[in-house]
Amino acid sequence: MQVNKLTNTRKATFWVVMIEALLWMLLTGFILLIHAYFPDDFYLRYPKVVWFNLVFIPFYLLLFRQRAQLRKLVSKIPARLLSSFVQFEPTNRFWRKWILFRVSMFFIFIALAQPLFGTKMGSSLEKNSEVVIAMDVSNSMNTLDIDPNLTRLEVAKRAAIELINGLEGEKVGVLIFAGNAYVQLPITQDYNTAKLFIKEIETNMLSNQGTNFDIAIDMSRDMFSEGTAGKCILMVTDGENHEKVPEKKLKKLPEENIFLAVVGLGTSNGGLIYRDPTKPFMGYITDEKGRPVLSKVGKELVESLAKNANGIAMVTDDPFPNLSNLLTEINQLNKGDLRNLDLEIKETYFHIPLIIGLVFWLLFQFSDFLFNTKVKND
Repeated sequence: MQVNKLTNTRKATFWVVMIEALLWMLLTGFILLIHAYFPDDFYLRYPKVVWFNLVFIPFYLLLFRQRAQLRKLVSKIPARLLSSFVQFEPTNRFWRKWILFRVSMFFIFIALAQPLFGTKMGSSLEKNSEVVIAMDVSNSMNTLDIDPNLTRLEVAKRAAIELINGLEGEKVGVLIFAGNAYVQLPITQDYNTAKLFIKEIETNMLSNQGTNFDIAIDMSRDMFSEGTAGKCILMVTDGENHEKVPEKKLKKLPEENIFLAVVGLGTSNGGLIYRDPTKPFMGYITDEKGRPVLSKVGKELVESLAKNANGIAMVTDDPFPNLSNLLTEINQLNKGDLRNLDLEIKETYFHIPLIIGLVFWLLFQFSDFLFNTKVKND
């Protein structure tokens, strides 16, 4: 048996390093060439995936070290014993299989990075309906009666985000109101931005306290785009109000094709209102006589708002409100009124490196058969 033939790694090391360098040179050259002629048309959707190829470098070092130790060990064994009791895998076979495996993984990683090149025309359906989420940020929304760790406002934000997750193409806007109102986010179809803005809502955003449903309705109506077929105002409040309900404005909403959904949050037993829920030591809000104010959900008012607008009301003390019924109503607003959008979208070519990678994977799996390699003692 020729020990050097079985254990020598110098030649194999050379070819492994050359293959590795060639792969990276091909990738770099291809990207530079494409960018030179089409600077704006080619990119990798997940470019960081390509760097996963670097994880093989420690394996190379480990393999080279093991093969060198094997060579050193074999050199100390008498040839007679070596040929009688020790069976080796031929070096050529080992490194050939490793190179085939390495090339296949290289191209599979490129496929996972999803190379995009050029454009193609596509279409998308967009609902011509809009939803304005009107969020009550009065001080009473700081009450911790639903959950000892969550204010009513935190529960309201959670409910609004879950509702956005269930929308099916409707545009959405965000408004906050207390004694006055403020447009937090104009109508948009960017759901991620809408959820981000909702997460940032706090009761201290409006200095004029109270619960002015009149101005909340007016500003919500003004947020809708012209020509919108389906319009919905989702009002989230605890129903605490010391002003007159604007019945006339509410009754005009159906005439303007505006659907009103009101979600009331809080418990019938109520709770004390923290001045600042993040700083409990500041105590509770008190009345003129210095007594802590007890805040309860205004169920009757919530139902009255929806009834006058021929809408739908829901009162809950659940920390995880289920808005599926409201979502169904919203999704059915002018369900047949869809707009077909023609879009230019990047065309993906992940299948090309994927096919190459699979071909080399098959060569790796069947290399012994293809190259007619026999593993036996000489």
